[in-house]
Amino acid sequence: MSAPTIRRFQEGDETDLQLLLDRCFGRFETWTADRVAELTVVPGSDTSELWVALDGSRPVGFVRVFGVPQAGSYVIRELAVDTEAQEPVARDLLDIALEHLKGLDPSGVRGSTLDVAPYPEAYRQKGFTAVRRALTLVWDLTAPRSAPAREDSVVVGEALRHAPEHLAELYVEGMRPYWDWLIDERGGTEAYKERVAAHIDGLADDGSDEMWLAAEIGGAVVGLAFVTQLDEEEADMGGVYVLPAYRNQGAGSALMRATLSELRQRAKKRLVVPETITSLDSDLPSIRLYEQSGARVRAEYLHLQLDIATLRH
Repeated sequence: MSAPTIRRFQEGDETDLQLLLDRCFGRFETWTADRVAELTVVPGSDTSELWVALDGSRPVGFVRVFGVPQAGSYVIRELAVDTEAQEPVARDLLDIALEHLKGLDPSGVRGSTLDVAPYPEAYRQKGFTAVRRALTLVWDLTAPRSAPAREDSVVVGEALRHAPEHLAELYVEGMRPYWDWLIDERGGTEAYKERVAAHIDGLADDGSDEMWLAAEIGGAVVGLAFVTQLDEEEADMGGVYVLPAYRNQGAGSALMRATLSELRQRAKKRLVVPETITSLDSDLPSIRLYEQSGARVRAEYLHLQLDIATLRH
């Protein structure tokens, strides 16, 4: 087989791209047309670039590069290959992405990939080093469940009755210290809080079916959980966030119980956390919270960091 040709993504490639990503990753991730559209609407609008590898007219590879609000920082994601020559095509796609980035003189470059061959090794051969793991977790909401314990000191209710700015503060501060890198990537603390507050403020106006719950201890709002309704059977969870000073007091467990109960009442069959962070060598408290409430691991990812000196030589 001759080497595939690589070109930029073009309008009209969406259906073929969805089929490619489903062939490569369908056993780990759900690739709907809407999710693919989220990847493909960004070129030209925020420094994102997408490339497709073709065997004749058939797409056999894909990679995406996009900028993040942190000045000079970029992420490479969705590296996918569906061909017998997996490793060479994966390396060729990364070469294209890195050559593009070299012209941008980045201050930081991160990669994110499923931890399945040939992707981690292809990144490592280009100078990337693994820095953290991320897991996709799934709850089967149809499974029998035992009666949960209760923390009477924690009250869980509708979050959106609180001011968007207050919820944004809780959300961002509840990410620390495990997600500090992401807060920085998204422009820093204040910029990220403004973006979250604007999103929350617009929920009522855009007809969103997101579900936001808040946990209170002694009248103080100390925790937050939110869910996006994806379809009739599956919901996508943004996570559970508790202010550091109030952790280990039952707020996270109460939010998880309330979330699962509400979704079962809405006849959802599955709840998914698409990507929650943990360390390379041990699970963080959020993972333990999710697993104790019935989640199982569906996929494991690696976040990798590029040695910028490698890019500049």
